[in-house]
Amino acid sequence: MSAEPARISEFAVGGPAGRIAEFRADGVVVSTPAGSRGYNRNAGGPVVAAGTGVASVVPIAPFAMSAGHWILPIAAVELSVERDETPVELLVDGECERTVEPGDALGIAGVDTIETCVLPGFGEKRGADGSVGDE
Repeated sequence: MSAEPARISEFAVGGPAGRIAEFRADGVVVSTPAGSRGYNRNAGGPVVAAGTGVASVVPIAPFAMSAGHWILPIAAVELSVERDETPVELLVDGECERTVEPGDALGIAGVDTIETCVLPGFGEKRGADGSVGDE
């Protein structure tokens, strides 16, 4: 994500066959199935099913109308910053991990399992008669 508000940068995304695209945008969202219902979805990306081994890659506010969205094998996702007009930060779950320099290649890795829990009352949906059911 561009570190300065209202500044765009140029990014590249690659997959199993090499470079797929270059685009100008505010940033890029990469989501595994566990995170695809969050910011990825709000940025226009698809929800990715658990167990598929793929990630969603979506530009944030792209400068061109033709920027795409990609579904790629998790181990094959590669991102890079292509120009240095504005600082770019690597954010993980909303926290800045580090600044990314032009030409740095970034990838992601999956884990075998993820623990989840549901808090009482979270995700419940009440019917017209007051009954409680799952969303």
